[in-house]
Amino acid sequence: MQQTTAPQKPNEKLAAKLSLVAALKNGTNWREAAKTSGLTLSRTSAYRYRKGYEARGEAALWDGRQGHPSKFKPPMQQWLAQYCRDNPQLTSPQLQKALQEQFAQTLSVSYLDEVRRKLKLSRQALAEAVAPDPLKKTKT
Repeated sequence: MQQTTAPQKPNEKLAAKLSLVAALKNGTNWREAAKTSGLTLSRTSAYRYRKGYEARGEAALWDGRQGHPSKFKPPMQQWLAQYCRDNPQLTSPQLQKALQEQFAQTLSVSYLDEVRRKLKLSRQALAEAVAPDPLKKTKT
């Protein structure tokens, strides 16, 4: 079989992934399917694409970014902001569990801490927003 060049544009990548999935469904060896579709990937990635496609369709193959796909999508960000404001006492491990239940997505506690800090959603930031510390000097 003839090897094609690696896809460059997002639509070309999607087409290559669809080609890979179709070849895998037809019983083609993953290496041959990857070579034919022009993708350079591991066996694990090839079968992950197939499994994702079977579960979620074409959307599972679409990733508008290069590199590792982000788990923290806008709907999750909006939910997190509101949930933290409604429950300012929540710790990150508690928030991690709530995110897992709501979105079936696990984010590390350290990543949640970082996100909360950046978005000013940490317990400390939320507490200060509600009742500023009278001992802290404020600029006038």
